[in-house]
Amino acid sequence: MEHLFRYLHPDKLPKLKRVIVVDNEVLRAKFEQGLAELDSQGARLNDWPEDPLLETLRIAIPESPYKYAKPALLWHCTSDGSEAAICSGGYSLEKLGGATKNKGWYGAGLYFTTIPSYATWYAHSRTAAYKAGDICITLNWVLTGRPTVIPSVQEGRPLERGFTTHYAVTSRTRPIQESILRGQYTKPMDGDELVVFDESHTLPQFVVELDV
Repeated sequence: MEHLFRYLHPDKLPKLKRVIVVDNEVLRAKFEQGLAELDSQGARLNDWPEDPLLETLRIAIPESPYKYAKPALLWHCTSDGSEAAICSGGYSLEKLGGATKNKGWYGAGLYFTTIPSYATWYAHSRTAAYKAGDICITLNWVLTGRPTVIPSVQEGRPLERGFTTHYAVTSRTRPIQESILRGQYTKPMDGDELVVFDESHTLPQFVVELDV
């Protein structure tokens, strides 16, 4: 699980309890359809804004034949017990705000991050299970498409016209991932958030149970 541990805080490495592989044919078919439809939009999706904040997201996107949809493996913090529902039915926009009690600080969508330590920190204030030392985070394929940077909290904001995702950075350390790899990581709340507005642009792959 190099994808997990290379970005976790060096002083607070959690104990990995188990990893559950999610193999849901229905969700996979839905994702593959969303992937094909988004990738068919072509080169316009490569026209990213010239914003240095997007470098952290660029680092997280692996080489792929889907050069326009740009799938990336990103993390999500679940609320108490919701990982089972995610594995069976996927992510749901209808449940927006159920755990956070708001309509999304950077847009009314589904939230993911490139940094697993940010997901675990977020769990600290969102799940009762964290207080007992146990949390779950999920690793997911997410279509980044054409993101736009949301520089400040704009709760419930709809998708910006001409883009497919919103992106926000919660840290002044940029790009965050490169800084962590250089040993400059300082605070667990340093992170980023990708907001996705289409359920078919997400596919849960793993549930990671941690003892923190």
